[in-house]
This record gives sequence, C-alpha cells and structure tokens, in this order.
Amino acid sequence: MPDPHAYRMIPDYRTFDLAGDHYACGWAMGQATELRAIQGRANQPLAREFAAACAEVVRREHAPLLREYRGYADAQGRPWDDVLSHFSLNHPGGAVGGCSTLMWRAEDGHVMVARNYDFTTDQRARHLIRSAPPGVQPVLGTNASLIGGRYDGVNGAGLFVSLHLVRTDEPARVVPAVPFHLAPRIVLESCATARQARERLMSMPLMHAFNYAVADAREFFAIEVYPTLRRAREGDGALVTTNHYQHADMQPFHGRRQSANSRRRAERLWELWGNRSGDPWTWGQRALADHDGPLCGHERHLATLWALIADLTAHRIAYCLGAPCEAPFVEMPWPARA
Repeated sequence: MPDPHAYRMIPDYRTFDLAGDHYACGWAMGQATELRAIQGRANQPLAREFAAACAEVVRREHAPLLREYRGYADAQGRPWDDVLSHFSLNHPGGAVGGCSTLMWRAEDGHVMVARNYDFTTDQRARHLIRSAPPGVQPVLGTNASLIGGRYDGVNGAGLFVSLHLVRTDEPARVVPAVPFHLAPRIVLESCATARQARERLMSMPLMHAFNYAVADAREFFAIEVYPTLRRAREGDGALVTTNHYQHADMQPFHGRRQSANSRRRAERLWELWGNRSGDPWTWGQRALADHDGPLCGHERHLATLWALIADLTAHRIAYCLGAPCEAPFVEMPWPARA
C-alpha cells in the first residue's frame, strides 16, 4: 500500500518568476503552495497578540511585506489570522542548521561567494524565487515555504545576503521583532551595498539567533545576531560564516554547546581557501562539494538542500538545486527589472 506521506519526502524544487507588486507576489505564491503549518502555542490568544505585534514591527521596517501576506491569504480564501504566525513563528529557537558561506576576493579582484544551505531532508519546499515589485530592488533568492522569506540571494545592485541558524540559550524575555526569514528579504529589497545591509541588520529588531553574511563587489561582513546583542565581523581577503558565533562577545550565548560540526566546517573552508587554485568560479563549486568538513552533507538530519556560487563583481550567479557533489550548478540571469 502506498505511503500517503511519502510525497512529503520528495523535494519541491520549483522556480517561480513572480510579476507585479507585493500583493500580486503573495497571491501567486498562495495559489501555488500550501500554507506551512507553524507549531502552535498553549496560550493561543497570547500567541496571536504576539504575532500581531511582530507584524507591526515588520510593517515599520518594510511595509510592503504585509501586502504580500495579505495576497497570500486572499489567494487561499483565508482570514488574516491564518497567516499571522508566519510573522512570529511562535518564536521558537532553531534546533539544527548546517549552512556554510565563504566570501573572498579572487586574484583578479572580483568578490566571490560560495554558499551551501543544509537542513533536514523533510524540509520539502526548496523554492527559487525571482521577484521585482515596484519601488524595491529586484531579487533572486531561495525560500522554504515561510511566507515572504528569503534564505539567501542577490539583488539587482549586486548585494548578496545569506542566513545561518545559531543554537543558543534562550533569552530571558522575547519581544516582538522581525523573524529570521524576513531579514534577508528586507535587506535585499531595501539596500544597495554590503555596508548598508550591515547597518540595517545591526539596527533592525531581530527575534532569532542567527548569523547573516552580506557582500558586494567592494566588501563583505558577517553580522552575528542574538536578540539582545549583535556584533559585526569584517573580511579582508576572505570571510567564513557557519552556524556558531565567532566574535568573542557573542560566544557566551552558546552556553555549554560545542558547535563542533559548525566549527569544523569553518576550519575546512579556511583550509580549502588557503589551498585554492585555478578559476575561482569552478574552484568554489568544488569546495562546496567537499565531504571532509563535511561541507556537502547527506545525512537525513543534516543534508545540503541547495548551493550557490556568485561573482558579485561580474553579476554572475548559479544555483545548484541539490547536493553540489551530485547536482549541476545552473547559471541564472542576474535579477533586473523587466
């Protein structure tokens, strides 16, 4: 007898070319995807109040996203309350994450980015989305079914952003703020440079413990975020970001966690970069397929779901929809307004 849940293990690697304003983008995604269920909280009225407060913070930071949520809800004939939890995620901390990003300046002066996104294999939605609503930067990036989110990507100005979950102790008090999946989207749509992105991420109210890597053709940074503190690291020749804090001020938030896998991946990226040779475009793809870190993961609880290579100077990007040791990197047009 067929397993009725087997389809959930079949990855959904669809690509969406969205047209129109934020409402139209939300409508299109609502028509094409299922609403991702967010684990509920025991006190539902309090959870709704908190989610509504998070939506208000998002409205202050980037109001068009609320129109996108409205379009998503309308496309499915849902009341607003059904999508509210995608503003707060009911504020849980993340349990796993294995993302790795290397940003470096190649010998020809070009700024390059190589990035793997790792998560559990039951994360079925692995969407690549192109959008260009009026009044914001056009964006090409990925999402995993959280409304309006982008997990990594580039914009028309040449800015790159990626997120990296960090496991930490919970803060004593959680206040309404922007959830992790909307932070890259806000930055990509509203910033033109890595320095602007750094300042935005350093000042934006952010709810979850994450690292964010940002880069453009001139410079690159890692922003380490905890709800009550954040620090920025700046790269020179290269910069590595994985799933632990590297700034001394941030490391106490790990508590007793060793973050051994994340630290090993960071070390391996530095090892590979130190021995790099040849064309940086092809070398970066080989580095992402490395199993010694392991950078390219195949465990059910931590697998590489997609990868990207980008030349931010040449405005060139390719995505690999799957493990980079198995699936090809496919070059995509740089985001631009039609």
